[in-house]
Amino acid sequence: MENGEAPRAPADICTGLGDRREPSPRAGWYLLALAVFTMFFNLWGREIENKDYVRYAEVAREIVEGGDWLVLRYGGEYYPDKPPLHFWKMAGAYRLFGVNAGAARVPSAAFAVLGAMLAWFYGVRVLRSRAAGLLAALMLLGSFGWFWWGRRTRIDMEFGVLVSAALVCFHLGWESGGARRRWWYAGFWGATGLAFLDKAWIALSGCAVVAAWIAVNAARKTPGLRARFGPGAFFATQPVALVPVAPWALGLWLHPEFAAYREAFRARHIMNSHEWLLFYLHALPTYLLPWSPLILFGLWQCLRLRREPARLRGLGFALTWAGTMFFMLNLTSVKDHRYLLLLYVPCAIVGAWAAAQLAERHRALCARAVVWADRMCGAAAAIACAAAVGTALRHGHAVAASLGTAAVLLAAFLAFRRWAPLPFVRLCASVVIVLHAFEAIDVPRNEKACPRLRMANALRARGLSGETIAVVVPALELVGDPEELKRITQARLRSERLRVELSFYFNRLVARGEDLPALARDPRVKAIIVEKGAADRVRADPALSARGGVAALDGGESEMVLFLKTDA
Repeated sequence: MENGEAPRAPADICTGLGDRREPSPRAGWYLLALAVFTMFFNLWGREIENKDYVRYAEVAREIVEGGDWLVLRYGGEYYPDKPPLHFWKMAGAYRLFGVNAGAARVPSAAFAVLGAMLAWFYGVRVLRSRAAGLLAALMLLGSFGWFWWGRRTRIDMEFGVLVSAALVCFHLGWESGGARRRWWYAGFWGATGLAFLDKAWIALSGCAVVAAWIAVNAARKTPGLRARFGPGAFFATQPVALVPVAPWALGLWLHPEFAAYREAFRARHIMNSHEWLLFYLHALPTYLLPWSPLILFGLWQCLRLRREPARLRGLGFALTWAGTMFFMLNLTSVKDHRYLLLLYVPCAIVGAWAAAQLAERHRALCARAVVWADRMCGAAAAIACAAAVGTALRHGHAVAASLGTAAVLLAAFLAFRRWAPLPFVRLCASVVIVLHAFEAIDVPRNEKACPRLRMANALRARGLSGETIAVVVPALELVGDPEELKRITQARLRSERLRVELSFYFNRLVARGEDLPALARDPRVKAIIVEKGAADRVRADPALSARGGVAALDGGESEMVLFLKTDA
């Protein structure tokens, strides 16, 4: 029961959109199966290309290679930009599945599944309907942004689910009493502590939502606000946040390289994209597709009913959560659509509530709309699967693999429709198949467009490995010309980034050096990647030209060339 509401009995609404049945408890197993298929199917089907983040995958790989789980490294240098939790999970996945692209995505995929189950659990509690809770989870699972980031190597999916779990625990603690309240509040602080190990102080954004919720209830003069909140239980459980954080902090402090790591932390500079002030006004509905019209309708309905909280069926906290997070994100100068993952769970709850409202008022119309939308999704899935096979043929990929992917998608499409507990579930399953089919179209094109992946494949085709390759990183010299200094700095960054990304593809830290002749004399090195501008110096130097020659990096970047040793 929330502020101003009458006591709520289990809702008599049904979001079956044409079917008055409530799903059985076994619908949870159906949701779990669909979520696992959505996030894990074909997760190993593509390399890490330009739509993933090779940096995170390489940091985790160096944990496995070096065995240091406390001080993170990237390219052999300290990496103080992020806390270690996400990289620990990726390194654990490498131990289980080997160092590969699919294993690098496993933590994000697993947390995307957990997020869908969290939305189901929370939706059932808030909306008092198993059907509404199931719809909220399926809308979350089938949204473009959730699907996209759940199958990438970034931290943001894991962080978003942990902060969402913390806020769900707080809300359930708010509505509970006695010992249960303490357990829920302990869950809030525990999840916040884990989120801190992902993105440090940004994890406290959940506390801002808590403060906003208390302020809203204070402004409305909620009776017995202090008793509802239970500040004693809330603050008494605060030390739980230290349980996951303290062991890492203590271990890092006792690490023999702590002083050097701390200096690297102070000197770090994180580059991010800067967007215009109202960037999220179009990014949020775009990445919530195809459900954003329904969610926007739900927000509009909530505004209309803001003076009738009893009709909102417990949505007050979800709206405060989404509104506070959206406001804080718009205040930041650094903007990216992946940060919106913090809003997906409450938006899915609002969307499920909006569907329930429509189903109550226009049941027959909604039933017909679901049938037609389901047919359109089925047709789109078939067309996309055929297009995926055509794209694979065009880019020279194995036709058998593409046909196998299309066949599995077709089988999953039929199976999930056959066992769907309610009509709208068939539509949601169709949306998931469409998302997979369109990703299958995108895979060959992305791999062709990624210069690092193409370069690694070209080097393998020459019989080279991570042990026999080196990269020349230009020395940072003090020159009077600012333009020349800028050019050298950019060349260093480009060469260093190339080296560490190739290290992931070859599962070994590629050697580097500033002196090309010294690398050429190393008997272990068979090929050296250098700037194109160094090619003339190689040809003019008799000692270097006697050891090898310059070759084009087929599939590589235009700024780099390959010095192949012939005396190795």
